[in-house]
Amino acid sequence: MAERRQTIPPEVSSKAGSVRRRAPGLSRFAFRGIPHAFLAGLVAFGIQWVHGRAPAFLYDAAQYWGGAAAVIAGKSPLVPGGLTTRGVFTAFVYLPPAFVTGLSEPKAAVWTVLAWNALLGAVVSVVLIPRIAGLFSSHPLAPPRATQIWVSALLGGFLLSGFARFPLVDVWAAALALAGFYGLVVGRRWWWLSLAGASLTVAVNLRPAMIAPVLLAVLVLLLVRARPIVIAAPAAALAASPQVLFNVLEWGLWSPVPHDTIPLSVVQAGPAPYTLRYDTVAFADQAPQQWYCDPHYAALLAHDTKPSNQLEVIASAFRHLPDSLWFLVRKAAAGLQWSLATPYGNPPVEATDPMGFVILIVSVFGLAALILRAVRVRSDRPALVTTLAMLGFWFGALATIVFSTPETRFALPLVLVGLIGTVSAAPQWLDLRAPSRSGLVTTGCALLVAVGLFVAGAEALGHHMPPGPLTDAAACSRQ
Repeated sequence: MAERRQTIPPEVSSKAGSVRRRAPGLSRFAFRGIPHAFLAGLVAFGIQWVHGRAPAFLYDAAQYWGGAAAVIAGKSPLVPGGLTTRGVFTAFVYLPPAFVTGLSEPKAAVWTVLAWNALLGAVVSVVLIPRIAGLFSSHPLAPPRATQIWVSALLGGFLLSGFARFPLVDVWAAALALAGFYGLVVGRRWWWLSLAGASLTVAVNLRPAMIAPVLLAVLVLLLVRARPIVIAAPAAALAASPQVLFNVLEWGLWSPVPHDTIPLSVVQAGPAPYTLRYDTVAFADQAPQQWYCDPHYAALLAHDTKPSNQLEVIASAFRHLPDSLWFLVRKAAAGLQWSLATPYGNPPVEATDPMGFVILIVSVFGLAALILRAVRVRSDRPALVTTLAMLGFWFGALATIVFSTPETRFALPLVLVGLIGTVSAAPQWLDLRAPSRSGLVTTGCALLVAVGLFVAGAEALGHHMPPGPLTDAAACSRQ
């Protein structure tokens, strides 16, 4: 009996007896769930082909693809992959499609990338998201229900479909970060925890914007999972060694971050205090830089010193309270106003894209479900801490948006956490036979918040600058 207890995650230790009594049924469910997962995976894979292939690989996507193509060709990925500012692992994400493309012709790249990313999206939607969502259900040891698998497959396939066309690393980084989180929560053996630690490091190397969500989640998990995190730490540190080795070979620099990380952060911090969003408009007859800012709020900052890092951006927001609160709410809402062009942007238009409301519904409903879960398990410390860790991941992603110069794709971690919460609560919300009072209240409140954020985001995007570079807050204030 003692050995069996060691295999039960702490989140369900208080319900261990009931879980053991249900074990035979769960095994049969797991077997029956295989066809659901396979079919749902095919559906999620197919949904991501709705957009079709990418017209071309431009800007960031061109560099990510250039790095992988250089590695396949036996050349240095430094220049084609933009590795002065990008993590070394970005040159290896697209090696499989680059290899297949090299065996055929360059025009095949748009199809091999689409297939590779669609496969990732299917795995994320059908395997990763339902498994993590299970941590916040009434039976964390149980395999995902068919309802959860299909809700995740349909929503996940749709939400990730725009990203599947381009060789970007946003989905890869978010997936690795969430997989690392899951590994730290359920892992018991050293090798499983080591994989989780390495996964978190690689996620941050791919997208440095993941550092705040990852750090907040890990710090909260330390309250109940200190020993597993200590076990995972050496592998996490070891996973940083390729970046250190690359820096040493290229510049003689002993650093775990890309060479130009600090100069890049200075550039990104400068307009962050007063800009609402930045879009890269890739396939339109205009300059690719499209800025959105708040003229009224920018006027308050016109004579402030330009910040050089995120701490100074945060300090700027504190200095301008309470005006900054409404600005930050609109900034977050604008980041969630996705369109069918996401992860790139469209030229500014007066109307808002209906997809933005879908994104907000998933994000807000999922967050509400996680908050409700935290309230319900407040007496179960391990389960409460796990839920708070996921909420910490969410708040870290939110801070990254509001205290930086965000593009729509920066909001991907928020959307995925929202999807996790939505999937975790899907069986209850879709059970119309026995709706709970708390569930109905939560649903109503979440809907009102989603509508409010949709209106706030639409208003924020009404303040767009002329296409091209943005100079300073004074230029914004004159619009």
